[in-house]
Amino acid sequence: MEDYQFINLNIHHNGVTENGQSTCNRGQNPGCYGIYNRNDHFKGLIEGCEIHDNDGYGIVSIDGALTVRNNKIFNNGRGNPNHGGVQAIYQEGSVWYNNLIYNNNNMGIWASNGIELYNNTIYGNGGAGIQATDGGTVVRNNIVYRNGGEDINLSGGNASNNLTSDPLFANPSQGDFHLTSGSPAIDAGISLPEVPTDFEGTPRPQGSAYDIGADEYGSGVSSSPTPTPLPSGTNCSQYTSSSQIPQGFAVPWDVQNPSIMLVSANCTPPMLLLKAGDPNTTKTIYVYKDGYVAPSGGSSWTPVQLFGSSLISGAWYKSSAQGVTNIPDPTKATYYVAYTCTWTGSKWMCGCRDAACSQSYWQLQKIQ
Repeated sequence: MEDYQFINLNIHHNGVTENGQSTCNRGQNPGCYGIYNRNDHFKGLIEGCEIHDNDGYGIVSIDGALTVRNNKIFNNGRGNPNHGGVQAIYQEGSVWYNNLIYNNNNMGIWASNGIELYNNTIYGNGGAGIQATDGGTVVRNNIVYRNGGEDINLSGGNASNNLTSDPLFANPSQGDFHLTSGSPAIDAGISLPEVPTDFEGTPRPQGSAYDIGADEYGSGVSSSPTPTPLPSGTNCSQYTSSSQIPQGFAVPWDVQNPSIMLVSANCTPPMLLLKAGDPNTTKTIYVYKDGYVAPSGGSSWTPVQLFGSSLISGAWYKSSAQGVTNIPDPTKATYYVAYTCTWTGSKWMCGCRDAACSQSYWQLQKIQ
């Protein structure tokens, strides 16, 4: 049982303005990071998060035993040239796997004291890919490539079946780290019971052996999906600026201008056109690349990929994006969530429930 869990969070722009200028108080370093943990003997889980564009490290963990899996950690250290993706020290008992760690300002991972690194993809960081001091570090089945310093630099520890040559990714400049046919990472890993699936939940192995890195080739996932064309349909959004939005969700409209609906949908049964952002805006608005839908009373959310003019940092579209899906259950209302961020000129307002925007939530729209 973990003492704490961070699951499916979007953690970004702590201590950083839109222009990349630091607003961090160097006398209070934890305020600069995405996640900061310093707990002796605590156990924690960090899973399915996107941690990016923070002033300092994406994750700092000192002491404690963490399970860190299936996260994207990128574009961190924006206000501090000495910081990068991860600093993890005194980590005996910690296991990190299936993480994408890329385009951070300095090192991908700086680790020590017993951390286990399995099937991670560490690419394009400004410093070393993996810098591990002291003994006990285990590094297996990782892709560590095109980093600014040495890809893997261990002082002691154990490393095997890692790839530091071109892995033939699908489109790394757009954050697409799927393997392509002919990749030297395919079937080149060793079996690891700690890593039964890949980043997207595909069982390992798909071939004769484990693949190296966070992706298992042959899962049938398209590296460059194309949205299905859909007639514009009719507006079927039910929530307006006078609606009461359920607790735990943000409003679907612009809290600074409630006449602007940032999360909406058009219906052409049996299909939905999901929309997020504002294509006519003069503001700086970013839309997260995925939305989710669920029927009323449903037990889980189904992801829907959104599309805009150009994907930024592998996660965001500027101004607006839209996606296509089927109505989950025609006999029930459908709920749709998306996530938008607006730059006011002095701060980011992301997933706001009210004008104060003191907390961020998924923005909820009801579709009938």
